[in-house]
Amino acid sequence: MKAWWFSNLIIAIIFGFMTVFLMVRRVDGAGAIQTPGAKLAALIVLGVVFLFVVLIQLMVLFGIQRRKPKRP
Repeated sequence: MKAWWFSNLIIAIIFGFMTVFLMVRRVDGAGAIQTPGAKLAALIVLGVVFLFVVLIQLMVLFGIQRRKPKRP
């Protein structure tokens, strides 16, 4: 269970850095200037990926909770 929490912490830190990176950059990899609309679109894509990862993590947590023996 501790490994699950640690992996969630690492994932949250990575997504935090990615959010800051998307908001700070002025030009993307293709050379397009980042407008507020382009930044919003990038954040929406990042948010969808984040939700997908959260759903997978919740399924893993459910599996961990179900497998754990119940103590009397």
